[in-house]
Amino acid sequence: MQYTKVFIPITDQDQQDIIAAYLAEGDFDAFENHPEGLVAFIPSQQFNITFLNSVLSEFDVALLDIIIENIAQQNWNAVWESNFEPIYLNNKCSVRAPFHAPLNTEIELIIEPKMSFGTGHHATTSMMMEYMLELNFNNKTVLDFGSGTGILAILASKLNAMNITAIDNEEWAVENSKENCERNNVTNVQAILGEKEKVLGSFDIVLANINRHIIIESADVILPCVKENGELLISGILNQDENEIKYLIETEGFKFISTRQKENWSAMHFIKQKKAS
Repeated sequence: MQYTKVFIPITDQDQQDIIAAYLAEGDFDAFENHPEGLVAFIPSQQFNITFLNSVLSEFDVALLDIIIENIAQQNWNAVWESNFEPIYLNNKCSVRAPFHAPLNTEIELIIEPKMSFGTGHHATTSMMMEYMLELNFNNKTVLDFGSGTGILAILASKLNAMNITAIDNEEWAVENSKENCERNNVTNVQAILGEKEKVLGSFDIVLANINRHIIIESADVILPCVKENGELLISGILNQDENEIKYLIETEGFKFISTRQKENWSAMHFIKQKKAS
């Protein structure tokens, strides 16, 4: 798959994160923050210059100021491999690439993202993983909605979940999930291609590391599929959008438990309340 790379010369970190969140609502699916500007990636067939211009106009950035180029998948993988470093979470879990030496942690995840861009390095993913390490997954059913590399689904398996459904709307992401499950000797993850119509049944724990737009668009399916007293972890939200998402979820019968913030991003934990008899 060919990708389009867009360089946006905005140096303010907060503005970079806000622009990234808006672009994510238009199919941009990976971002790099640099001191000199934001780099955004999108599948070339989904690139829309009009949408890009509409976002940038809100930040007084002209199309003439940005750099747009097409990159091949293998070129991105080479860049990723040269920059990927192992990460550690809560002194319990580590994430490494296949070419790194094994790490001495209780839980070790081996992730090769290809074009799925999910390694645990981004604040939204690391906060989800931190939350997960604090929850009880023993013999639980789990939904990972917007699974990407499968990193959260694999962690759920390592935390002794009974079975996990991982759904993503990109074929290469689903294949990447399957490959990463195999690398980690995980056999209880079912990776499914599709969108919210593929969510069937109910789950003890639902994980959704997606963006604000998709959370709102998919709430009619994601929220009902959480069992009573089940848990919902949400991430991919800018701090400034936290109250909007919190209100949406609370009005559907969920109790807000906590939030955590990192690098302008928020993650939230909810429990679905039992219906009054």
